[in-house]
Amino acid sequence: MIPLESWNIVNTEELGNPSWIEKILKLFCCENREVLIRQNKSKQVMVKWRFIFSLISHHSRA
Repeated sequence: MIPLESWNIVNTEELGNPSWIEKILKLFCCENREVLIRQNKSKQVMVKWRFIFSLISHHSRA
């Protein structure tokens, strides 16, 4: 079973600066995810994403 929330540490040197945020968003973002990005003291970038269930947001009752 996949956990709904997890922190992923991303090495910014591999991604290359200064557009690492865009690359992270392309990697982790989709319609069903909410993404949080932060840097820790070691200058590692930590990305937290969680699924947002599309049934709740897309099926609104008129």
